[in-house]
Amino acid sequence: MNATTILVVIIAIVMADYLLERGLSFLNCRSISTQLPDEVKGIYSEEKYQQSQEYKRANCRFELVTASLKVVLLLALLLGGGFAYVDELARGMVQAELLVSLLFFALLFFASEIIFLPFALYHTFGLEERFALNKTTVATFLTDKLKGWLLIVLLGGPLLAAVIWFYQVTQDNFWLYTWLLISGFMILMTMFYSSLIVPLFNKQTPLEQGELRDAIEAFSA
Repeated sequence: MNATTILVVIIAIVMADYLLERGLSFLNCRSISTQLPDEVKGIYSEEKYQQSQEYKRANCRFELVTASLKVVLLLALLLGGGFAYVDELARGMVQAELLVSLLFFALLFFASEIIFLPFALYHTFGLEERFALNKTTVATFLTDKLKGWLLIVLLGGPLLAAVIWFYQVTQDNFWLYTWLLISGFMILMTMFYSSLIVPLFNKQTPLEQGELRDAIEAFSA
């Protein structure tokens, strides 16, 4: 399979994924209704429910813009040789293949973060503020961003390094070791995410005993 065929296949996969995701999102957004379901009448405020549904609609439009921009940038990188340029840039900074690969992904990640930072700011301080859902300050937003980046470096870095090393050492069987590693990591995250990761970004307090808690438990049952 030559390089042109591989490129065409990759672009086809990217476009198929984009169209599928947007199609499913369109169907979900079209089904949004501001009418309070009978099952939660008397439990949930009709006004708050309507507000939440309007917020979902606004999020649908926002996601359409950001998802479309992402696929345009990805196609531009694929067709314009952007990935080759980043690879060349990484190779000019470090020598070892493992470090080149890690730096390659790091450059792409942080470039993406910078490009989409205005969208993240708008979502928090524009969209959420419009629906009175934002309680985040600029300082908190920036702190959470830095914490998120640090976690990606501390957790994602070693994970990615292990996957690259598996490929370098085992070649054809690297997928098996990668699957075992990712599966183990996902199990650990499922077990400890709420107790170790969430408290870094949010303050968690148990819901006090009362009418609201009783109603939620009764509805859940």
